[in-house]
Amino acid sequence: MHHWRFRFSNAWSAAGGRHWPATSSRDLRPGFARALDEMRARYVLSFYPQGVPRAGWHDVRMTLKRGRGDLIARPGYFVEALTR
Repeated sequence: MHHWRFRFSNAWSAAGGRHWPATSSRDLRPGFARALDEMRARYVLSFYPQGVPRAGWHDVRMTLKRGRGDLIARPGYFVEALTR
């Protein structure tokens, strides 16, 4: 894998996103159509942590109650240390 692809793939996964590769301009139209279809059929859940006891990385784990559908989420969030 090219070095720049590795960096971008880390950014996509950290943000909870997806990557659809296109090897030629012919792949762009179906790729955009697939992305639009997913955006139309998505549900967005927001999470605002409060009272987090420590600074640093915190994992986020999500599951589907009935196990139907695709779950795409970022792996966690970072809390900065309080400065006084």
